[in-house]
Amino acid sequence: MKAVMFPGDGEIELVNLPDPEPGPGEVVIEMRVSGVCGTDLHYMQETPAQRGDRRSIVPGHEAAGVIVAVGPGVVRRRVGDRVIGFHHVGCNHCHYCRLGVPTQCPNKRVAGRHIHGSDGQYEVLPEHGVFVLPDEFSFVEGAILACNFSTAYSALMKVPVDARSRVAVLGQGGVGVCATMVAHAFGARVAAIDLSDNRLSRAAELGAEITLNPNRDDVTSELKRWGSGRGPDIVIECSGSSAAISQGLAALAPLGAMVFVGAGGRVDADVGAFRSPEQRLLGTSVYRPGEYEPMLNLVRDKGIDLTRIVEGEYEIDDARAAFDVMLRQEASKV
Repeated sequence: MKAVMFPGDGEIELVNLPDPEPGPGEVVIEMRVSGVCGTDLHYMQETPAQRGDRRSIVPGHEAAGVIVAVGPGVVRRRVGDRVIGFHHVGCNHCHYCRLGVPTQCPNKRVAGRHIHGSDGQYEVLPEHGVFVLPDEFSFVEGAILACNFSTAYSALMKVPVDARSRVAVLGQGGVGVCATMVAHAFGARVAAIDLSDNRLSRAAELGAEITLNPNRDDVTSELKRWGSGRGPDIVIECSGSSAAISQGLAALAPLGAMVFVGAGGRVDADVGAFRSPEQRLLGTSVYRPGEYEPMLNLVRDKGIDLTRIVEGEYEIDDARAAFDVMLRQEASKV
């Protein structure tokens, strides 16, 4: 099969690998669409030393395709099923897997990091690591559901969000713009923050009431003004920027919650400052399998068009061009 590899230092290689065979309990997915995620960009830009053994791992984790082979012991999936991949593959036996939170499994394997991911013609996953994609959803929508939209959905499920909420979303990349869409779908008023005017324009089209660019706007002051002096009730941090985190914390309303989605960023904060206003700081990691069906229902019920965040589609031979578009941090999704 043809596949992408990251040897290090921002390079991309197209390689030919043997077509995979499923082991016990596994399925082989023929990829139809693989999304480019911000995490992929981090991996691509690592040095060869940082990548180490992962130089031989196919990257990618936003997988949508069709099952073309099943291994011994597979009982719930069959050849021909349209599926998406769940990229945090838990052991299916430990305390956290039994709780339905395989992201916390101490023995988990992550597609694109520990095992071959979706940036190839085929991907192998255990059957408990694939979810059926209903026929009404395209494969492009499936790839978005596999990571960006589901991660945003899970982040907002960790806090009470409704029509009374003011939600500020820091960063309007793939996950951030999906967080804007989810918050808007719940009836919340949404502020979108990003350094890219292209991304901000897209966020405004998808439900953001106000857009702020830190290059010209005083984000903290504007968020407080927009929040009638109290600031946003919910801040979803998707930028991985220390400056953005500081701005979001400074604007957060009493009784508010800040959810950390972005990878990276550091900030020094007085822990006591969160005590009196009773604010909450929460981490989130992709989504939980039990959230998949409720998420699909939200998309159906609200008529959300996931494809509106896509700004380009590329063949695998043009992988370099696809990653270059995302590296410019102007597009939400390719």
